[in-house]
Amino acid sequence: MLWNSYICPRTAALAWKLCHKVAATEPSAQRKGVKLASMCPCCRNNVEEITNLLWECSHAKKLWDWVSNRFHVQHNFNSLPQAKAKMKNGRTLLSHIWNAAIIGGLVGLWKHRNRMIFEARQEGIFGFL
Repeated sequence: MLWNSYICPRTAALAWKLCHKVAATEPSAQRKGVKLASMCPCCRNNVEEITNLLWECSHAKKLWDWVSNRFHVQHNFNSLPQAKAKMKNGRTLLSHIWNAAIIGGLVGLWKHRNRMIFEARQEGIFGFL
């Protein structure tokens, strides 16, 4: 799903890191001995884990609700395989657009997280759209 002709390789590479949980997060720094109090920079409710940031955080849920609404599918997914399965039997073009929207959403959420941490922005989730 990540490596396709309709997904920019740079975007696919970042999405791959996010999906394989190898992106640099506070818990990954803690595992390397850096002392940090980890907190999701978006919702400020949970520990900053990739799963929370991309699927469970209130900002992520707002994004996935919005995307699901545009494609007229029910938002009951919380992982990339579950999201991909939503268009498994769809037409090819629609399936490609859905996949691009999901991958773009993952990367957008990551960039939103980085802006909130490194640029001290407190914009809403749709500030990156």
